Amino acid sequence: MNSMSKNNNNFNPCFKRDQDDCNRKKDKKFCPTILKCGCPGSAVIQGPLTVGTTSAPVTVSSVSVDTSRLCDPCVKLDFSSIINIPVTITAATVTFRVFKICGNQLQRIPVGPQWTFSRLTAVGSSDTFTFSVCDCGTCNDDCCTYVVEAVATSILGTGAVSISNATLSAIATCGTSNCC
Repeated sequence: MNSMSKNNNNFNPCFKRDQDDCNRKKDKKFCPTILKCGCPGSAVIQGPLTVGTTSAPVTVSSVSVDTSRLCDPCVKLDFSSIINIPVTITAATVTFRVFKICGNQLQRIPVGPQWTFSRLTAVGSSDTFTFSVCDCGTCNDDCCTYVVEAVATSILGTGAVSISNATLSAIATCGTSNCC
């Protein structure tokens, strides 16, 4: 048996842990930190919207995080984007929401509140829009995909609101409850 064939499962994110690994996870000295960055995304939401209607939800960014090696994982998500409004739109309101899908789940779970971008403008504008949220204490031992969706709740005027350079990043580490 050569040195490369020894148990290198510590580097395999799909490796299912054994009891020794779980005991080591309970040790406060052993807690890895995971940093994951999603690829930049974009979306276009066409206006105008009539009063009382909303646009269809569009996915603007996502990131997947495997927390199976963490005890009581806590994931901090950071979202940033640029929202462009053309001169032909006089007002726009867009809400953003984070959802997660873990393992073989079929249903998306909302994470945190909704965040709202709202702008009254007589001329075109470009604005940065960012938010952060934590997903802690869920006792998940799985790989989760976090998705940011945007929905326009108001677009007055003609043209499209564009969301560009939308990125979602995640930092995950061990939490403090007794889930393990």
